[in-house]
Amino acid sequence: MSAVGSTNSGSQLNPLLPLGEVAAPPNTMKVLENVQQQTGPQTNSALCKRLSPDNNTEGTESENAPIGGHKRQRTKSGSEMDNMVVSPLIGSECYGKSGSEVQVVAPPPLCERNSRTLRTDGLEENSTESSCSVASRDNNDVNISSYNNSISSNIGDCNDVGKLDSKNNRQLSGNETKDTQVLLNGCSSIENISNDISGAESPQCSATLDYVTQLPEGCSGSKPSTAASSSILESTTLEPRRLDTSLDSDVDLEDDDNYLDSSEGEDDTDMTTTLGDEDESCGEDDNQSVISSVTIESTCSLRSVASEVASTISLNEQGQATNEDGSLLYNSTPSTTPLPSFNVSLFSHVPPAINFCKYNEKTDVMPSVIQRLLKWRLTNITPLIVKKTVTNSGFKMTKKTALWNGTWGKHMKSPLFKDIREFQKLNHFPGTFQIGRKDKLWKNFVRLQTKFGKEEFGFIPKTFVLPGEMKAFKTAFDKEGVKKKWIVKPPASARGTGIQVIHKWSQIPSDGPVVVQRYISKPYLINGTKFDMRIYVLVTSFHPLRIYLFQDGLVRFASVQYKTNSATLEDRYMHLTNYSVNKTSATYTHNEDAGQCQGSKWTIKALWGYLKAQGCDTAALWSRIADLVIKTIVSGESDIVLRTRRNVRSRYTCHELFGFDVILDEKLHPWLLEVNISPSLHSASPLDHSVKGPLISDLLNMVAFHIPDKLSHQQQTTLLNDLKLGEGVSGLCLDRRMYTRLLTTEELSKHVRINGQSRSEYLATVLENITPDDLRYLIMYEDERARSGGFSCIFPTQESHLYFAFLEKSRYYNILMDAWESIYGTCRQKGIDRLEALCAIMHHLQVPQKFKLPKTAIPPPPTPNLSSSPRQQPLSPKQKPSSPSSTG
Repeated sequence: MSAVGSTNSGSQLNPLLPLGEVAAPPNTMKVLENVQQQTGPQTNSALCKRLSPDNNTEGTESENAPIGGHKRQRTKSGSEMDNMVVSPLIGSECYGKSGSEVQVVAPPPLCERNSRTLRTDGLEENSTESSCSVASRDNNDVNISSYNNSISSNIGDCNDVGKLDSKNNRQLSGNETKDTQVLLNGCSSIENISNDISGAESPQCSATLDYVTQLPEGCSGSKPSTAASSSILESTTLEPRRLDTSLDSDVDLEDDDNYLDSSEGEDDTDMTTTLGDEDESCGEDDNQSVISSVTIESTCSLRSVASEVASTISLNEQGQATNEDGSLLYNSTPSTTPLPSFNVSLFSHVPPAINFCKYNEKTDVMPSVIQRLLKWRLTNITPLIVKKTVTNSGFKMTKKTALWNGTWGKHMKSPLFKDIREFQKLNHFPGTFQIGRKDKLWKNFVRLQTKFGKEEFGFIPKTFVLPGEMKAFKTAFDKEGVKKKWIVKPPASARGTGIQVIHKWSQIPSDGPVVVQRYISKPYLINGTKFDMRIYVLVTSFHPLRIYLFQDGLVRFASVQYKTNSATLEDRYMHLTNYSVNKTSATYTHNEDAGQCQGSKWTIKALWGYLKAQGCDTAALWSRIADLVIKTIVSGESDIVLRTRRNVRSRYTCHELFGFDVILDEKLHPWLLEVNISPSLHSASPLDHSVKGPLISDLLNMVAFHIPDKLSHQQQTTLLNDLKLGEGVSGLCLDRRMYTRLLTTEELSKHVRINGQSRSEYLATVLENITPDDLRYLIMYEDERARSGGFSCIFPTQESHLYFAFLEKSRYYNILMDAWESIYGTCRQKGIDRLEALCAIMHHLQVPQKFKLPKTAIPPPPTPNLSSSPRQQPLSPKQKPSSPSSTG
């Protein structure tokens, strides 16, 4: 039985509780098993019961809210909602029964040669009708209708005026401007609101592919039935340096790869997922390595992200990796003076985040009243470099309190996330084993490959999960004969444990479940040696999806030169690249210099310099890897979002660092080997420190740790006067209003309306009126980007909507981010100015009446309603969108 809805975790100890303490009964969040169906005639006028005029309950939660019926306990700070029952069906899961069709029109190609083939999928109508509730808007809520529109008059043009034909979503020119002109609030010109980013033909664009754009789902009362095509852009031994001798005893507890709990397989469903012989996923030995949708010739934002780093790196005469100006990549020295203790937000009335320095730096000493609140939960696998980073930034390590603020530990079963309190952060989302376990990853991959083809999902070698797919594997094995090689892996192991390369049927283990994968027998070699890459990926949110790619990483070499003959298959030093395997080899050599291409471990940036010297388009290769990363995370997105809604109280709680292991074949095409949900941060050399030091400090700064809301209003005011953080900082502690899932009636109505629109429609309407809920999400996103350091945002981008087809359903916040990037992606400061104007009047702190304001929160000043209408004033004639505005 799936554990998605299970709440029976009584016998399992919670690793996040103090040692020796018995877990209290968890906050019950059971799924309502029997949802009463609506009865009586249905009309097209009512989207669903939650929007009925007769329903007057304030404080409906958004789609990413916990969906189990539960009653929350009020905390000491008074911020929790009392006696609140959440509807089991949220937002876009409700459907009407009318059968009207909506036509989604494809955007123009990037160039004439980038042709596309229309592919139409029939989508089943979801006619589930469930009881759901919504509330009338609080009479005290502030209406800023006249203000939100007035901002645009103070914001200049981003580029030349862009015209959009709402019928065919193409760029207009010349006399064609007579149809309409699209100018959205705050950004009076949008040179390219559709997919045509360059505005000109790309002479190098030659790849073609099929792409499906799925009609957004929602409570639209219409059946989505049409899919449209859309182009998708395609040395000597070194003694380990000791960071802190007092913590050395924990070093041996660090694994090389993955701390995945093998018991995390909560959903032990049938693993028979293999395609038929005629639809086999091609592998390297098929003589056709699949090129993912972001191709070398494509021009897209992923390529732009890659070009900022990969294409500017080269090697000097001494073989050292350098920047474009000739300066060394790894010549930075740690700061000798203390760094600021806080990162101030870009926006007014948003609490500052704690500033994390690197492991070899320190921040200013905080006041003692703050120091006593900063506690970091120590686990057996907390990496040494994380310990040093957080202690140098003001935290105290502890195992003896439940009032910790942050922790870095292993993954745990989804129901245990219910015990995490709203001021606590941890480094996992529930359910990420969906991409972290090799068997689950393949199951999700096959599902998408079956639907969208190998052109989009052909970057994992052909895989079988045994014993469930033993018959299919035997057929493939007999068909290919002993000349083909296979690699056998346990489904949830790490550090190379249990991995072997085979070519005989008798070598297949029969004592337990294994994953058998076609072996990449023709890898790209450097100095005759096989290698793979460890790519670091940070996901700060799954709803909306926000993915960041770290610009550096590790290149791990085998310690014996590669040979293809079968007699060498048992040589683990030749065929495996795991550090934990090769470090015991007599031929393993350490690399002291992160910028040098030598030894058995390089940095990713050094590899880019080497490959560029060999004539490789490193920017294109990096963009292919980014495309691979997005699609892999998308494959598990639906289950992770569901588990997060059921088990996590606050949007503040979760973030996750993934380690993607990628190998290049002889044609420099990337292949995904596996995903680690707890990648090793063990640092045994200066090279490791050069990569993982900035990785950890940038990650912790991005996810924004706040001081717990345990200080009184008066204490915060006194501290702010002493710290001098600026006039825009009105509160020092975590403000739970920033992370609430509650929605007003107006906000929920907007979610439903926007989810039923085509892209050309929502681009013109979703940002007309930025609600307080919208503003909170956009604030968090822009602050993340401002603190991203060595991370690059690969989702959302101006082209991320092209990945929407791969998602199981349309989600409002993904749409919101898509529109934001489309409009402000090339003029970001204009967007920030617009948000700041709203934050200055505390628009983001307007929450539903049901929300219990914490005692420590800085209350917003009473603001009179500016208009009796809940909608903003209409746009001026010059700002009228070309697409039809929605009603609501």
